[in-house]
Amino acid sequence: MLIAGSLSAFEVLSLICVLVASALAYVVLRKVFARARRADEHRNELKLPEETQEPIISGQVLEFSAELFFRLSADFLVIANSNGFFQKVSPAFVNALGYTETELRSQPLHNFVHPDDVQSTSEVIDLHEGMTSKELTNRYIAKDGRVLWLSWRWTVQGDFTYAVARDITKERDASRRADESSALANLIIENMPVLFSMKDASTGKYLKVNRTTCKVLGREPSEIIGKAATDVLPPAVAHDVISADHDALLDSADSSSGRRVLTTKSGDGRVYRSRRFIIRAPEGRHHLITLSEDVSDLNRAQDALLSAKLNAEKLASERADFLNHMSHEIRNPLNGMMSTALLLEDSGLSEQQQKLVSIMRKSGARLIEITSDILDLSKMEASKLKLEAEPFHLLELIESETDLFSALAREKSLSLMSYVDPNIPARLIGDAGRIGQVLINLIANAIKFTERGSIFVRAVLQAEIEGSAIIKFSVNDTGPGMS
Repeated sequence: MLIAGSLSAFEVLSLICVLVASALAYVVLRKVFARARRADEHRNELKLPEETQEPIISGQVLEFSAELFFRLSADFLVIANSNGFFQKVSPAFVNALGYTETELRSQPLHNFVHPDDVQSTSEVIDLHEGMTSKELTNRYIAKDGRVLWLSWRWTVQGDFTYAVARDITKERDASRRADESSALANLIIENMPVLFSMKDASTGKYLKVNRTTCKVLGREPSEIIGKAATDVLPPAVAHDVISADHDALLDSADSSSGRRVLTTKSGDGRVYRSRRFIIRAPEGRHHLITLSEDVSDLNRAQDALLSAKLNAEKLASERADFLNHMSHEIRNPLNGMMSTALLLEDSGLSEQQQKLVSIMRKSGARLIEITSDILDLSKMEASKLKLEAEPFHLLELIESETDLFSALAREKSLSLMSYVDPNIPARLIGDAGRIGQVLINLIANAIKFTERGSIFVRAVLQAEIEGSAIIKFSVNDTGPGMS
């Protein structure tokens, strides 16, 4: 109380702080001495030299980091003993095979290796300590039966084998498919019935030829590969080939070359038609592909067809000329007979005579119609049915055609009339025969289907343009018309 009474409040507070600090320092020093004592005990147990005392805590961290790396690695990490059992496997390896870690460690690793790869795997595992690491590619069989291709790198240290692997199944499958495609392409090329060749576009030397090419040239592949066209083909053919190759490279597009004769091994001249196209390889090299087809037999067949066609056209033309001549010869007497029949009808004949003349007139008209049809058909077959350009008088043409049907119209008590526009030029140039034929067909149909009334044939000028007249022809009747 005497002391307390003699100290100020500030002095009392300072004394309390000193006492608290002393207590905290005691606790810290106690923990430091305890940790040092445990380190000494641990060092004595391991019998480590003095210089290794400091890294003990760092070594523990390193061990933990290695374990973490082992578990997080996307690659397959394994440790196997000298008896061929897995001692440690990474989760990535476990997940890939589908087995549990216990299942993988409980059996010899050879049980998981593809039977065909057991021997090569054993040779790597049997490496002695001190030898350099070795690479290996083998197959493992997953729990679900899948086959995995793994690329390993192994090394042996003491009684343990340490390995890291990667799954290359997709790469192997892609490589296999590429190899299969390449083999199939080579098989197709080898057995094509056309000549195939591939050249280096820069040197013009052959890189590949197929069996057909070798057979035609009478050479082995070794006699062609690496050679130029001048070393393999006859001079004239080689010159054409080089020129066609040069043109194809300049065009930088597919091109077809003309046909050329090539003497084959048997000595006969065959005609070949070629097609070229360029392949640009990824490394920048250009390859020139040539396909040559033997068209000798096709040419002979085409020549035979052309000859037959010309002969047929000649025969058709001769037949058309003959029929044309005969039709004129037949029409003249028929026209005379028809004119005579028309005169007889107006000469006061008896009823029986009128019937006979009518039969004669109808038969003559029918013969004229048949003759015209036959002549037109022959002209169409001979591709000679074309419009003529000859002068004629339209008025005379229409009167002539209507006169042919006047008797038939009178027989049915029909009025047959015609009209020609006076503005139409008196002299025209055209195919009067074709116009007359059309009018005859229209008038004949009109008379056939009209029972009473009239038939009116008209020709009206529509327009006159640069010396050409556009004329509208019409045949009107009082019948039901054409359907």
